Amino acid sequence: VDLVTLTEELNRINLLEEIGGVTYLTNLINSVPTAANIEYYIKIIEEKSILRNLINNATKIISMGYEEKEDAKVLLDKAEHLVFGVSQRNIRQSFVPIKELITDSYEKIEDLYHREEFITGVSSGFDEFDEITTGFQPSEFIVIAGRPAMGKTAFCMSIAQYASISKNTPVAIFSLEMSKSQLVQRMLCSEARIDAHNYYLKTQNFFLYCVKLFYF
Repeated sequence: VDLVTLTEELNRINLLEEIGGVTYLTNLINSVPTAANIEYYIKIIEEKSILRNLINNATKIISMGYEEKEDAKVLLDKAEHLVFGVSQRNIRQSFVPIKELITDSYEKIEDLYHREEFITGVSSGFDEFDEITTGFQPSEFIVIAGRPAMGKTAFCMSIAQYASISKNTPVAIFSLEMSKSQLVQRMLCSEARIDAHNYYLKTQNFFLYCVKLFYF
């Protein structure tokens, strides 16, 4: 059944004009969802589902805040958990055809072939480290561990500085032990070749250190 056959049949039994004519049938067909737009409809449903879950969890958070039955830090933790739960539901792991993966792999191989640098990933600035890691590669997670006061933060900051300054690669730093101001001061001291420890002690060379920091 389509518009032509339906119009013909209604016209044959003298009901076409009674129901509103061809114009009504055309509008009726246009208002009915079709399989051609199924992906778009699915996206709308997913978005509305996320918004509904967000509204429900936000309502729970507001209710917990007004009730004040628990410590504020505990409530904050629960609120973060509820909001994070909404984003987790939005993450979907699906099967990927091997054909797509192979095509993507070939593109990466070709990109590596045309690169002039020996290290295929983002270089750290430390040759021996780069030989072990082949540089920082996409999706890899590298843990740098060691005892306290062994220079882990200084090492990581040196890598971040080299990648961002020398290789023009965007770098994000998250620190749980130092403030952003302290991190920036350590970076400046490193670039100016100043011992950060002596700088904070304000020794007799403090003025010289300040000059180096401003004009390195």
